[in-house]
Amino acid sequence: MEILKVTVPKHRYYAFRKLWTEVFVPVFYQMKISPHLHAKTRKVELQTKADTPVNNLKRCAHFLHAFLLGFDLIDANPLLFNDDLCIESSEIKKVKPVRRGHASRGLLTRLSDKGGKTKSAVEISTNTRILIAGSKLHIIGLSANIRAARISICRVILGGSPDLKANSEGRPRIARLRDLVCLACSCLWLCTEKLIKL
Repeated sequence: MEILKVTVPKHRYYAFRKLWTEVFVPVFYQMKISPHLHAKTRKVELQTKADTPVNNLKRCAHFLHAFLLGFDLIDANPLLFNDDLCIESSEIKKVKPVRRGHASRGLLTRLSDKGGKTKSAVEISTNTRILIAGSKLHIIGLSANIRAARISICRVILGGSPDLKANSEGRPRIARLRDLVCLACSCLWLCTEKLIKL
């Protein structure tokens, strides 16, 4: 039996208590882990059972971490079922030309323009989920997709347009490869047909 404790930040405690049932159900019934919320210490205790799979404790910890950062439960839920997904957090100050107050202001205005259209476009094109919290940026996704999202976001911060084609560059190549494979298969089929006739 393993036990893991996750601290709930003060600013997320009310939201966490409100959605405790939605958090409890997938963790307890699907992941086979017993979660206990301690109100005094503001900690969630995750406890494995006899039939709990090995990776489930780590998955639940990642799920809780994502929700406590500010992600919606719908966005955090895939972390329970996919080990390849990860969360990456970074400060906007790491983008070298961005200094002082321009970091958070530039990010919020450019990524959250017109109801967050730019943010949504980056999320859809890179297959990630993005959360902006002040000058901090949190991304959920596969490692390669997170890298593509960061490149797009850096371009947006610096005043450019996001490179939404970055993730879709491979699609035409895949289509061409598929066509070549189909052509090769059809040629092979014709050759074998001729050999059979001979």
